[in-house]
Amino acid sequence: TGGTAWQAFKGLSIPVAGKTGTAEDPGSPNGLPHSWFAGYTVKNDPNRPDIAFAVLVENIGEGSEYAAPIARRIVEVYFFGRPYTLYPWESSFGVTAVPTETPSPLETPVEGTPPSP
Repeated sequence: TGGTAWQAFKGLSIPVAGKTGTAEDPGSPNGLPHSWFAGYTVKNDPNRPDIAFAVLVENIGEGSEYAAPIARRIVEVYFFGRPYTLYPWESSFGVTAVPTETPSPLETPVEGTPPSP
């Protein structure tokens, strides 16, 4: 409920504690700093973290703008199995499970291959 990354975790039902950071990189090709966020969740036991994580995104900008939203995705996938919402470019990723056909052990073996035990 405060800090520079609060908006990245707004509306999330899982308590997250963390710290944002920005690391200057004099050799950055675009002049932008590294963005990082390190944190943990305490959903099940307030005295023991469920998960701990660190996110580092190089040469992109402030930690609260870039690394913290990625950290939120990590928390959502860990607890809910998927992100709460998808970004427009994520809809083309393999986000949903698609069944694939698996050969059965009763199929006719291909000539030249040894039989299964």
